[in-house]
This record gives sequence, C-alpha cells and structure tokens, in this order.
Amino acid sequence: MTDSKPAPLKMNPPVPEPGPEDRLATLGIALPKPAAPVAAYVPTVEANGMLYVSGQVSFQNNQLMVGRLGDDRDLAYGVQAARACGLMVLAQIKAALGSLDRVERVVSGRGRGNRTPNLRFWRPTLCQLSYAPAAT
Repeated sequence: MTDSKPAPLKMNPPVPEPGPEDRLATLGIALPKPAAPVAAYVPTVEANGMLYVSGQVSFQNNQLMVGRLGDDRDLAYGVQAARACGLMVLAQIKAALGSLDRVERVVSGRGRGNRTPNLRFWRPTLCQLSYAPAAT
C-alpha cells in the first residue's frame, strides 16, 4: 500500500457573467446615439451615487416619432416608440456613466404616452410619443 494523495482536481476558472452591453449585443440590439437636448436641460444628472435621466423621446431612423395612439397611430406603433425610448434612456445612461456595467439597479421608471381617452389599456413604458399633452 502506498500512501499517495489523489491528484488535485483541475478547476476551470469561473466564467464571468455577461454585462448588460454584452447581453444587448447577443440580442442584436444596438443603442442609438444619445439625443442632444432640445431645450435648456441636461440629459442626466449624477448626485449622491444616483443617476437621474431627464425625459426622453422616441426616434426611428433619426426622426422623432410623433402621433397619438387611437387617433393617427396604432398600438404597434406605440410599442415601437416605447422600445425606442427605452433604448434612448440606456444610451443616455451609457453616455453619462461610460458603461452600463456601472448600473446596479433601476430605482424608478416613468413614462408618458400621447393617446386618446378611450385607450385605457395602454400602459406607456418610458416613452413620450410627442410634445403634445396627453388627453385627460
């Protein structure tokens, strides 16, 4: 009988989890160029370790997406606008922080959509379809 010890197990190094930008790339999603402010405001403000993002609008093919759901736009257009606006928010965050990897959590997200009063099912997500106020 020999008193030999078993060979140590060879461990593979842990594979790092992909960051948010890697996940977007895997999904084939490219962030747009952050939109320049159109009025006297700044797109983001960082204070006390939190980043605040100003209201953003939706662009498609470098054109502002405008219209009113239930009037001259349908729900599919609203979904596209909400997605475009969400991507613009991410683009503004990346521009401000240098990387989406710095984001630890989203504390709040609010959105507005321009719609007719009869579209009660529409729950806007981080979008504003135009500068016109929503119907009340």
